[in-house]
Amino acid sequence: MEKMQFIFMLLSLGVISTCFGISVWFYLEGLGMFYMLVFLAALVWYFVLFRRFWKQIHSKNNK
Repeated sequence: MEKMQFIFMLLSLGVISTCFGISVWFYLEGLGMFYMLVFLAALVWYFVLFRRFWKQIHSKNNK
């Protein structure tokens, strides 16, 4: 179950990163400042969640 959760979290992080990249491209074209900020906040928040989950997995395996 932890492996499946890890895979889905990793895929979600990839999708959020891709959306952030697209929003940066829109910003460079003169659009999407709001979208860029929203996806940046989502990326940072999700990265923190992913990091906590990663530490939780490694602390269980080291015991």
